[in-house]
Amino acid sequence: MQNQSNIKELLSPIELNYFNVIFNKLDKSQTENLGKNNCISLFNLSGIDNTTLIGFWKFVDSSEVGIIDRSQFYILMRMIGLFQKGNLTKETLFQNLSKDQNPPLPVFNQNTQKEENQQKSIPNQNISQTFPVDPQNFDMFQGLFNDLDVNKTGFVTNQQVQNIFGESGVSEQNINQIWNLLDPTNSKKLPKEEFIISMHLILQCRNGQNVPNKINKKELFQYIDPNQLKQANQNQNQNLKIKIKIKIKIKIKIKIKIWNSK
Repeated sequence: MQNQSNIKELLSPIELNYFNVIFNKLDKSQTENLGKNNCISLFNLSGIDNTTLIGFWKFVDSSEVGIIDRSQFYILMRMIGLFQKGNLTKETLFQNLSKDQNPPLPVFNQNTQKEENQQKSIPNQNISQTFPVDPQNFDMFQGLFNDLDVNKTGFVTNQQVQNIFGESGVSEQNINQIWNLLDPTNSKKLPKEEFIISMHLILQCRNGQNVPNKINKKELFQYIDPNQLKQANQNQNQNLKIKIKIKIKIKIKIKIKIWNSK
């Protein structure tokens, strides 16, 4: 198939990262190949009709061997993303997006196509979709949180993230929407998981998506190893315990000084 061998060179870093996360999730046997049965549950969440999806599969599996490799999967994912955006042509399929920050990432949600069709009938109505956090970004955002949380409180404040959010390239309106979504009580701080989600949503905005009205943590973290997520929460809880112990010790010392001075 034309340009199949060098498709990796045409992908943006965001596409490559996202596609690899999904491929690795589906390739449970680690054979570097996927059959239709491996992909069917994912395809059903694309909101695209079966006839069209079968056509996509035949396009990438032109030899009809029944399986596709990682490069073919990249093409298939880009086809789905472009089709969902209503912009699938031969030119856009093989467009070089290696330096593009706004690739047409595919969205996998059971109601995707239905919701998009409804939105098309409403003028000026934007579409809000979310895709899962990938493990590499999870690690990156977690590391960023740890750097910001210098006092090991288990939280970052709106002041601590002001520069990062402000330099993200996302509008102030979207930043405010993200913050309000994750801090509904207006505590002016975010725990680790909410911070990771905030950075993920900022990345989505940079990719052309809109801020959702609500989030589902289970869906957002579906590609994160449960042990990895558990460890992140344990580290946060441990930091909180240490912080509390330090405060208690300080209070005890103050009380002792006051008592001795009497």
